[in-house]
Amino acid sequence: MEKKEEEKGKKEKTRKIFISHRHADRGIADAIKEIIEKWRFKPISIFQSSDPNISTTIGAPLSDNLKEKLVEANVVLLIYTFDDKDWSYCMWECGVATDPKREQNPRIVVFQCTDDSPAPFKDTVRVKITEDGIMRFIKQFYTEPEFFPGFDEAIAPDIGEEALKDISTTLYDSLNKVVSTKKIKSQRRYRWDSLTLLLASTHVKKLEAEEDMDAASKLAADIIPKNCVVKNAYGDAFKHFGLSEFEEGKKIGELFARWEQKTGDKAKKEWKSYLYTEMWRAIHNSPAEPSWALLKSVRPDFDRW
Repeated sequence: MEKKEEEKGKKEKTRKIFISHRHADRGIADAIKEIIEKWRFKPISIFQSSDPNISTTIGAPLSDNLKEKLVEANVVLLIYTFDDKDWSYCMWECGVATDPKREQNPRIVVFQCTDDSPAPFKDTVRVKITEDGIMRFIKQFYTEPEFFPGFDEAIAPDIGEEALKDISTTLYDSLNKVVSTKKIKSQRRYRWDSLTLLLASTHVKKLEAEEDMDAASKLAADIIPKNCVVKNAYGDAFKHFGLSEFEEGKKIGELFARWEQKTGDKAKKEWKSYLYTEMWRAIHNSPAEPSWALLKSVRPDFDRW
């Protein structure tokens, strides 16, 4: 009798959900959160960074606070709309959540709100905003014992079909009011010639692990030229380095070498070390501190810095 009372008095472990979404898609996240909170059945904590009531602590480093919530999460709900939008932060959140060093990663559930789907999760079963798609999600969410990794019992194992249908219909109707499937064509415009650089996550992690700026600058000077590639170029960016046209996949070190060949030993090279330092700051989510070190263009008949 005493043992039963003791077990009854134990506080049940809370299931934790992290909703990852773009700021523009907050309405979709709100609709999902509202339904889960209304029919929670078991202790559930939902973190949604755009919610002012539970958002990250004022004054605290944004990434540290989000990392903590992502590490604690049992399920991550990714709200995905159009592929021509900026998904870098959401992908960063999913990347942190699925760190291979963790003993047990959360379940990633993608709400695919349009015909576009996220490339990193193309092999993952996604939730489409249809009556069948939402019903399937609701049924698994409430009745599958291991839907929340680390939990053996379902949220509502004895829930009836009518209740599931009621929850599903309510969520479907709510989402239909806030999900827009109309794709607005966007066009990115640049004012100046520019390069978009790509550095693989393995090299990013090496730079992220180095906290000392001087040591990081030396490490960056070794890693970046050999591994950072040019993903995109706008305007005459390649010509400033002495190359006639854009070549995707060109290592930035090759551009540096071409530029030095054209300018000779007397040209100022401080801009390179400043570039390394700024990339290190970006990796650490630190504010930029532009030095405005000048790069001499080697374009013929173009005497500009």
